[in-house]
Amino acid sequence: MTDPNTLGALRDVFSSIDGRVDDAADEEERPAADLFEYVARPGGDIEALEQPAIKHELVDDVQEWDDPWPVTYGVDASTTQPLQFSNGLLLGAANAKLGIGGQTDHADLAKESTLTTVVYFDNEEFDVDDLRPEYDNVDADVFRFPTISSRQRDLADWVTGIARTYAEGWHARRHLDDINGPLFIDGPLYPSRVLLWTMFAQTPDSRETPLDFWPDMIDDIVTNYLRVVEGQDQADLPVAGIVKSPTSTQVVSAIEAKSPDEVDTPLRWGNDNLFFSEALYNPDDWYGDDGAVISYTTWLVQRQMTPAQADSAFVPLEGLDGIEFRRGDAAEYQTAFFYARIPLQNTVIRVEAPLMMVRDETDRERLRQKVLAEIAATRSIPFAIEAADEAATISRENRQRLRRELQHATSVRTYNQLRGYNDLNNQE
Repeated sequence: MTDPNTLGALRDVFSSIDGRVDDAADEEERPAADLFEYVARPGGDIEALEQPAIKHELVDDVQEWDDPWPVTYGVDASTTQPLQFSNGLLLGAANAKLGIGGQTDHADLAKESTLTTVVYFDNEEFDVDDLRPEYDNVDADVFRFPTISSRQRDLADWVTGIARTYAEGWHARRHLDDINGPLFIDGPLYPSRVLLWTMFAQTPDSRETPLDFWPDMIDDIVTNYLRVVEGQDQADLPVAGIVKSPTSTQVVSAIEAKSPDEVDTPLRWGNDNLFFSEALYNPDDWYGDDGAVISYTTWLVQRQMTPAQADSAFVPLEGLDGIEFRRGDAAEYQTAFFYARIPLQNTVIRVEAPLMMVRDETDRERLRQKVLAEIAATRSIPFAIEAADEAATISRENRQRLRRELQHATSVRTYNQLRGYNDLNNQE
């Protein structure tokens, strides 16, 4: 624990820095809200679906909006930490659950679990094909990661990442026929890590990814999410990814590309989260006389991705041999999005939807109003997402119990893990 003198010194340093930052502020720097209008210009990986604008609504007014969908579903999957052992055994498990907001005849869906375990063990005699435990309301799969001949420092992250994304996508897909309302995914619409793997496969980049060793599994993961999008679209119901901690740089990079002669580059915001934290700030939310305020942007669409050190941009999901698109081509599945600020919090979220669902102005306005109404009701993340997150979480105590079940291998943990750091990773 920090002693009082050390804490006092730190407070003095931070206070002094705050004052000097205020003194050094350039009054001529354009605020983020003004720069947002540049997204309508050509260039970059981002386009505007409508005239760019920052909008503000009183929470009390939003709560009066009509809700066309009284029931909302959320899906999330949480993982164990990578469990590593001195004999080379490595495994990770994920638990996926649905959360439900509102009254529905399908409330029993919240009891269902999808468990996915991925195991890596370099031993020809080792086999998991017959491992499929049977419990009520539980769909459990165990997969073996193919043996690889080169040392991969990211293997532990691959194992848990594959377990989580397969569990989440398959859980939503297998219950799709019973979902009779909007489906919110806790995280991006498509797993960002998996999208990066597919991008690297199309570039001269020499790094290896799971797509090099286990292409069938990566195809299955992507297909699960595509079928969820298609199923919801066929039922005239939306699906949206709710990214609670957005860290992308897509918008700030696009603004730099669209207006190189009019803005000082690089922009002072290191990522989109910082940019929209300023752009969506409204002092009336904290200090106004009429109550809390929700601030949000108009819709944008990510037309392409430009991986770091790549010579060209790529359309996400395009060029994957094992993928079948049933609602047009890859362009229909592109990610459209807007940003919103949670009232009375310094928290910004990114809301993603497939382009096919928001091409029409009425459709995208209806989905945005639904998300904002959910935020207004909770003054936080939509309830169905929070419920799914809580239900899916594998507690630290349960992770320790699972580790103790493996008695024929010596567990290996880092010092920080023993102290409780590197906690449950359920963000993609």
